[in-house]
Amino acid sequence: MKKEREGRGTMRSKKHLGTLFILMLLASMATISLPSTSSQSTVTFRVEPNVTSGVAPGELVMVDVYIDSPVGSAIVGWAISIRVNPDVLKPGYDFGPPYGVYWAVSGMDGYFLYDWCMVTVGGKPRWPQGTKFEPGAIDVTAGKITGSIEGIVSWSDLERGVGASGTGKLVTLFFTSKSATGYSPIVIAEAYYYTSWNRPDLDKRVPDVIIHGHYNTQPAHDVAVTYISAPASAVVEDIVPIEVEVFNIGANSETFTLEVSYNTTVIEARPVSLASLAFKTELYSWNTTGVALGSYTLKANATLAGDINLANNVKTTTIEILPAPPDVAVTSVSAPSQATVGDIVGISVTVANLGCPVTLNLKLTYDGTIIGTRLVLLASETSKTELFSWNTTGVALGSYTLKANATLAGDINLANNVKTTTIEILPAPPDVAVTSVSAPSQATVGDIVGISVTVANLGCPVTLNLKLTYDGTIIGTRLVLLASETSKTELFSWNTTGVALGSYTLKANATLAGDINLANNVATTPIEIMPIKIYRVDLMRRSAWPEHHHHVEAKYTMTIKLFAIIENVGTEATYGKVAFTIENPVGVPVGNVETAPQLLAPGEMYGNEKELRYYTSWTVPSYGKYYVTAQVYYDADGDLGTADWTPSPDKPKTFSFSVVP
Repeated sequence: MKKEREGRGTMRSKKHLGTLFILMLLASMATISLPSTSSQSTVTFRVEPNVTSGVAPGELVMVDVYIDSPVGSAIVGWAISIRVNPDVLKPGYDFGPPYGVYWAVSGMDGYFLYDWCMVTVGGKPRWPQGTKFEPGAIDVTAGKITGSIEGIVSWSDLERGVGASGTGKLVTLFFTSKSATGYSPIVIAEAYYYTSWNRPDLDKRVPDVIIHGHYNTQPAHDVAVTYISAPASAVVEDIVPIEVEVFNIGANSETFTLEVSYNTTVIEARPVSLASLAFKTELYSWNTTGVALGSYTLKANATLAGDINLANNVKTTTIEILPAPPDVAVTSVSAPSQATVGDIVGISVTVANLGCPVTLNLKLTYDGTIIGTRLVLLASETSKTELFSWNTTGVALGSYTLKANATLAGDINLANNVKTTTIEILPAPPDVAVTSVSAPSQATVGDIVGISVTVANLGCPVTLNLKLTYDGTIIGTRLVLLASETSKTELFSWNTTGVALGSYTLKANATLAGDINLANNVATTPIEIMPIKIYRVDLMRRSAWPEHHHHVEAKYTMTIKLFAIIENVGTEATYGKVAFTIENPVGVPVGNVETAPQLLAPGEMYGNEKELRYYTSWTVPSYGKYYVTAQVYYDADGDLGTADWTPSPDKPKTFSFSVVP
């Protein structure tokens, strides 16, 4: 015989082992109830004896479940499940070798359905096929016998409305005492009977009356926690489901407090109401966020004022809180659905850490080409959005897949590591711009003015028209070929001869059919056309002469002053000076001297006042006659630059003098 076990099992009396046939799966078939034509009123399932006196621990406790049914009930099968207090009664009894553990017996002489089948009618059994009995399974921890079932073999061959009725014993149940004085109900937790009234389909019904049994006298007030169930382990931050079953063993309906805690910390306490001998399963949720790693004791505690048995009010189980395994995810990739080639496209990627703190690698690509990579540090249960910029310059037109991939060694869930989105790169629409016009701020009338104009192509390849004007008058036009995202500088020359003096606006205008942005097609710069500047200094009426005129006596001095009067005959202030070249009678130069530079305003003369003569001195080397050439020089740009001294176009003045003893 089999040993005591949990789970589904079969039991037979030793008298009938091997003689029963396989019963149809009565409990699993759909039921459709039809009205009975019998005089049936109520069907009762009851435990006998109703009260069983306690016996010493380890002794056999045996009770029967009876049925009371009216004539015409046409019963062809039944099924029950039993609950007891596991602290007082243990389901099943070990009869020792060779029999082993029994917990339910039926399907033989003395039992309701079997006896109905074996009644002799016309000299032979009414239904020789007999019955099939399955004892079900036991759970000694929870105090359960489940799935005990019996049915008439091949019952569907019976006539409609034919079957057992009346009073009889359905099954005998066996328990092992764990206490002589403790109380346990013997509860018929589930009960069904089946009739032939719907043949060939089952007619599944619930008894009208169920009378439970008792082991010892039922207390007035006693609630019990029969079990607490939770996973053996959970990852920190998990929501842990906890299941607690409570049983009102007492004779009164009760409302009590059911508290679930881990170690000494309360998870939740709630009121629970139960009728006498009723069971109920309560579900709790434990949020383990912030709970330290380690092993914990989960405790369910039922508290009822006046409870006569506190020993059954608590059940515990253990659970291990483990670190969250590595798990990172890309939760979103966001980018525009379209972009123009050459655009800088902004792309946002959000990554989340569903596990322990990590540093992950994030890579963003378009069709396999890397846009960028990042190292992202994330605490547990946090997320972060990373921003990428994609320069689409040079990217071929077409549709692309943007793919963000988060990688982490040991990641337990690779299915959430990738997100994608699509983007279409479109050709740039026509858009040309004049980015600069460069020219001097002033020019002299008659100058050839150099002007540079820079144009840029911000769109697709084009050939644009470029026109340069001054106050509406065309200076020049060009056709300019530009590739996408390129620029070019065009040089223009403006001959200002004949242009009136004054201020002008130089305007460069780029035109292109279909240009999407005309606001950037024009650029301007101002220029002022100035009159011609004349820098010139001459000898006033060719005025240059020696000291003492043309005859010098040595008795006076051997140093002679050379005088001149200069005049600014130009339009601009500038410096002038006079250079004197002295030669002997045979034309050999014997001396060179010059006056100090003198700044002259236009029309101003210098040296014509007796009190303020303009001269330089020369020391005569010897007696004799000398010839002097006076040449005026002026600064051609008025800045006294030594390289700019220019001889006056006026004819030089020549004169002579003699030095005698």
